[in-house]
Amino acid sequence: MSEVVARRSRHDPRRERTRAALLQAARRVFERDGFYPARLADITDAAGVSTGTLYNYYRSKEEIFRDVITDVARELSDVAEYADVDRPREPVEGLRAANRAYVHGYRRNARLMLLLPQIGDEDIRALLSTIIENYQDRLIKAIKRWQRDGLVYTDIDATYTAHALTFMTQRLAIAASEGPAGFEYDEELLVATINQVWERALGFERNDG
Repeated sequence: MSEVVARRSRHDPRRERTRAALLQAARRVFERDGFYPARLADITDAAGVSTGTLYNYYRSKEEIFRDVITDVARELSDVAEYADVDRPREPVEGLRAANRAYVHGYRRNARLMLLLPQIGDEDIRALLSTIIENYQDRLIKAIKRWQRDGLVYTDIDATYTAHALTFMTQRLAIAASEGPAGFEYDEELLVATINQVWERALGFERNDG
């Protein structure tokens, strides 16, 4: 009989729903309590499942945190791919849309991102390093294309400029998420300022008349 009954695959809808519930619950608990104070019991309570069910999916707090952060990294990596930058007719609009999505995504996940210094997991750190690398690589290619098309300054180094702009944007997003004492960033003004710096540094504004 056991040979006839098919075993559930990893893509079984019920299993995926349970895993999603655990990840959503873990996210809420980590955001609320931080990494070290968070308990697996709090996660199971928030997800409405038993401890035994959780151990069918995760063996430790570190494992479930890794999956939560993987989802965050995937979200940020998607917006950092600069899909809109590839629109040849509207490069400035594409830059503005991509920067807005990146800053919003970073701030939306700020509580989790700020927990990363507590975690010594090299896989997580490597995963997150790919976000900024994707961010930079797409911009380098875009700058070179814009230079060929005469849209931006031709005397700037595409790689160094891409690194300068992306690191600035990432650091500002972190600062806005941490909330420096006595100062609160307005997201709209933050994004507008980032875009203005990018456009002036690249040379788009010289083409506005």
